Amino acid sequence: VLPRMTSNDFFDSKLEASKTTIESLLEDVSTSTNEPVFDNYVKQNYMDNFLRGGYPEKIGNSIYHLYSRRHGDLERDYNFFSLAPEYFSQGGGNFRDVCQNRRLDTTIHPEVSDFNIHHFASLIQLDGYNPLTVDGITFVLKEDVDQVALVKKLFKNHTEAILEFLKKPYTPGNIVNFIEKEHIEAKTSIKEYLDEIIQHSKPSIKAAFGEGFWVDHFTYVLDLIESYEGVYPDHMQSLLYDREDYAYFDSPVSVLPKSEKIVLNKENNVRQYGSLRHFDEEKLKRLKMNPHISNWSKIGDRTYYSNLYTKLFVLTLTKHSLLDPEGYGIEMEAEKPGWNDAMNGLPGLIGSGVSETIELWRIVSFMLKYSDERTIEVPNEVAKLFKNLLHAESYHDRVKTRESYRESIRFGLAGDTTTLQLKDVTCYLKKLKKHIEEKTIALMEMHQGILPTFLYYEVTSYETIFEQGKPKLSHKGYALVQPLTYERHALPHFLEAPARILKTDLSKDVLRKMASAIKESDIYDKVLDIYKTSECLDGQGHEIGRIRAFTKGWLERESNFLHMTYKYLLGLLKAGLYEEYYEALKTNLVCFMDPAVYGRSTLENSSFIAPSNNPDKALHGQGFFARLSGSTVETLNMWSIMMTGGNPFRYENGQLILKFEPKLATNFFKKDHSASFKFLKHINVTYVNEAMLNTYQQCDIYKIECVSDAGVETVHSDRLIGQQAEKVRQGIYNSLKIYMNKK
Repeated sequence: VLPRMTSNDFFDSKLEASKTTIESLLEDVSTSTNEPVFDNYVKQNYMDNFLRGGYPEKIGNSIYHLYSRRHGDLERDYNFFSLAPEYFSQGGGNFRDVCQNRRLDTTIHPEVSDFNIHHFASLIQLDGYNPLTVDGITFVLKEDVDQVALVKKLFKNHTEAILEFLKKPYTPGNIVNFIEKEHIEAKTSIKEYLDEIIQHSKPSIKAAFGEGFWVDHFTYVLDLIESYEGVYPDHMQSLLYDREDYAYFDSPVSVLPKSEKIVLNKENNVRQYGSLRHFDEEKLKRLKMNPHISNWSKIGDRTYYSNLYTKLFVLTLTKHSLLDPEGYGIEMEAEKPGWNDAMNGLPGLIGSGVSETIELWRIVSFMLKYSDERTIEVPNEVAKLFKNLLHAESYHDRVKTRESYRESIRFGLAGDTTTLQLKDVTCYLKKLKKHIEEKTIALMEMHQGILPTFLYYEVTSYETIFEQGKPKLSHKGYALVQPLTYERHALPHFLEAPARILKTDLSKDVLRKMASAIKESDIYDKVLDIYKTSECLDGQGHEIGRIRAFTKGWLERESNFLHMTYKYLLGLLKAGLYEEYYEALKTNLVCFMDPAVYGRSTLENSSFIAPSNNPDKALHGQGFFARLSGSTVETLNMWSIMMTGGNPFRYENGQLILKFEPKLATNFFKKDHSASFKFLKHINVTYVNEAMLNTYQQCDIYKIECVSDAGVETVHSDRLIGQQAEKVRQGIYNSLKIYMNKK
């Protein structure tokens, strides 16, 4: 064996097999425009994206994500990662990373359906937080399966050994490993016996608390739902109301009330330290929880489940209860910041995130879109939270309400439920949306039309909390205090909140003015024409976080941090600011940069690019730290909107409609006036832009040729309706040729 493995032929064959596999996978997003560097950039981003989020493979009636792993790379060795040593291998990841990198799964792979939504929404807890570590799924055979008959049907020998193996949780990969190791002979192919076993199995999510509760993690679940809506708009009522198996992760760690975490530090400044009960001993004992496995909220001995609408309602209530003293941001009250991890000092400063309030606004807007006259059943504890929030008139009321709720669910649900009329829920949602809109607009007006991202609240008066005549101490040893009054402060502008508000239905004129103001601000590097994470932070103390320890223009500090820049570019596109978007692409999308300046392949994303504020002029414009990041899914999201308009499927008057509305600039069309791309992984779509116009300005489709094995169907319309739209979704057509903008 050894000579064969060390021969050139062996390695050459493996290299060729690797290339073939990669090329096959990348065909999913094959694109052909007048910008070949963009076409190849999309493919590279697609591969980097599924290397972190996973490549969805349908096995049996489940989806299994191959290749996924934590985003550690050779240049970031401190981000350790591992892959399971088995076929169909995958590795662990973080909730935020994996959730956002799977955003386009259903858009590209319609067979994924609602799998990711169910997976990540089930990890949202009754308190609105979620575990950090997500380690994929394992399977166990269903109890009602005739295991002996199943195994004998699939395998010729050693059936007893297989039965014993299947008594423990398994993955597709370690089934195959076991079959090979034990020299078991299958009666079918690997694909067939895996399909059969998984079809008779139930999945189990593997997750763990990890390191803390980030304030932004909940914001990525709606992205999954919106992607599903873009492919299955006719299934939305069913998605939200019919599936009643959304569980609620239950963490062994809980958030302390304000009376146990607002303290005086050594400098006699009021701070928020030690916000968590790490491995709540009383909870572990009373619920007999194992902190090292996935636990789920229960009613008695029974896991509590709800539908997705109820899940979003609980999430909305908990985040509403977290609005800061003046109702602008969502409090960072659980020791972790939001997307920008380097702002890790803000929770101690009683900080809040405006970005997360914007995402709450988006969730509320989405729920209003699908609210109707039905009812939902919620636990009494949730019903009480709802009632108390309706009557909460002050910050003190909100704090009291959320802390009372948290204590009521700390050891599980009592078991009684309340029926809520959705018309009452709708009334509440409308009021909350109006409140957030008004607060957001007011905040923008206070800050020259740019929405601030980070706020913090200085406690200007307080009372010391006493216990037995002495100042009561927190579990960290600090004197506890009760804040009485607060003074709001805003940090210099960051790019994050503007990127997020661009995704709302705020007036396009307001958003355009904000985009213009950002280009005139210090967020924009006018030398290199690139965006930065923030304005200058020199005037801020080191307490805001480790960001202040970085050199200017390095890592998250005032750099072109690619993921955030791409979030902003995507926001411009979603807001319909097309001229601004295409102008920004020229200098901010890596593939259009000068490789000599960028310092690496312009098909490869970096963690960040050093702007002209970096003290070392030789570094200006260079990309640093190859890294699998969320920038890849932002790229794919931009590609999807550019090519299709974003949500080509819609459901109107009881009919499924497919209408492409590409948002392409003229320079993306070839000399023959065409541009093409893969749609839903298998269908080749070609546009013929006869008058060579910017399709975001004019997209008058007048003919569609639908090609299948049965022949060509020509539709003289700008859309496909009913059965023809369904045939596209089912992959019956091989290609579509779409003619637009007659000369």
